[in-house]
Order: sequence, then structure tokens, then C-alpha cells
Amino acid sequence: MTINIDSNQFSRRERKAAATRVGLVQALAERLDARSLDAISVRELAEAVDVSDATFFNYFATKLELALYFIQLWSLDVGARAEQALAEGSVRQAVDEVFNVTAAGVRERPGLFGEIIAVQARLPADAAWRDVPLLDRLLVWPDRPEVLAQSGQGLDGLFPRLIAEAVARGELPPDADQSAGLLGLVSIFFGVPLVLARRAPEAVQGAYAHQLRLWWRAHGGDG
Repeated sequence: MTINIDSNQFSRRERKAAATRVGLVQALAERLDARSLDAISVRELAEAVDVSDATFFNYFATKLELALYFIQLWSLDVGARAEQALAEGSVRQAVDEVFNVTAAGVRERPGLFGEIIAVQARLPADAAWRDVPLLDRLLVWPDRPEVLAQSGQGLDGLFPRLIAEAVARGELPPDADQSAGLLGLVSIFFGVPLVLARRAPEAVQGAYAHQLRLWWRAHGGDG
């Protein structure tokens, strides 16, 4: 895949805006390692990237919206890894990749991922996901064209597609209940870290693997 993009193709204003958005995301991620979203102030996030509180609100209406943007960025990376695994192997390998990447993140930064997963798990059904501009992606992943090409649907779009693909490839039976399968995958994805992230982050990967074996077996795949 070849995508030739130079950040200098964008205006100075666009580059500054992208750097501010990405900087705010990074500032939030650093603080979520040790504190909850509620305990972090807009002022300290703004000061971390040398902008005013008012400028923060030019980009994000709330801290929750900023946390959602972190989730969107992270989902682009995970989605690209899953797509690569799907192209090279089975749907099961792609599903495993999503959970393995998540488990590695929880193990390395349990505070951050514990809080982010908790935030995402309690989102209202009508939460608004924003588009991730190409320049923001380029700043975060300058050498990952596969991420630049991602649709931006995040896990909300990825999990249903993987389940449908598993049926199409015969990894799940034709009569598999895809809605129930989606509910099961989402429950595993959020439930395991919510229980283990803060007290036993190293156990998340094994717990994910065990629950996924049960999930495949319960839905007619090879457990």
C-alpha cells in the first residue's frame, strides 16, 4: 500500500490545529495512567500543550469528548492490525489480534487502559464519534500507511464485520446468531479489563484467550 502524504501539503493553521489535538490526547493519556478522567482538569491539559482553556474548548467540548478521540485514534491502530491479520490468515487470527493488542496495552499501562475502557463501557448509545483528520493520523503514525487508510469506524464497525466474515468463510456456521455473537465479543472485550486491569493486568491476556475459546465454541466455531 502506497500513500504519499507530506505534512507540508497542509497549511500552517491546519498543522497547528492537528498538533494541538494530538498534544491534548497525549497529555490526557499521560495523566490517565495515574488518575481518573474526573480528577483531571481542563486547565492542566491546556497548560500541557501551552494553550488557553478557551482554545481547548475550540477543539473539544468536554474532557469526555477528548477521551473519545483517544479511543478513536487507538481504534484506528487496532483496526489496521486486525485488517492485516485478516488478510494474512483467518478471522480467528484477526479477532485474536484485537484482543492481544488490547491486553498488551493493559499490561503496559493499566491505569490508562482501565480508565479508557471504563469510560467507553459507560458511554451513552448516542455518543458522537468524530472523524479523525488525515493530518492527525499522519502525526501519530508517520510510517503506518495502513492506519492512514482506515475507515475510522473503530471497534463498533470492526467486530460486526469480523463476525460476518467468519460466517462467510465458514469459521462460524451459516445460522450463527451474529447479534448474540457481537454482544458476547463486546462483553469479553470490556468485562475482562474492568475486572483485572487495575489489580492483575498481566492476567488479562490469558483471561481473554480463555473467554474467546468459549465464545467460538458457544457460537459453533472450533473452540
